[in-house]
Amino acid sequence: MDNYKCERCGSTTYGTAEHLGGEFIICEECGYIKMVKERDPELVKESLIPKCPSCGSTAITAGPLTYRWSTKRTMNRCANCGYSWEP
Repeated sequence: MDNYKCERCGSTTYGTAEHLGGEFIICEECGYIKMVKERDPELVKESLIPKCPSCGSTAITAGPLTYRWSTKRTMNRCANCGYSWEP
């Protein structure tokens, strides 16, 4: 990518960015975005599934924090090991 030339304006100044979908080049002159590397869709789907930080299980429930002084916060709880955390 050292010799990248923008398809729209011809500029050679660019930045790079990564996203769940892949890697991109962004022209600093006109803002044109080009995907240079696409990620495997199955890996993207897998990375979006929430997992327990303690045991890695995907059996997660979410609900309000239950105290006498309700603060309207949500807590995640693992149905496998019982670990609780804030999202």
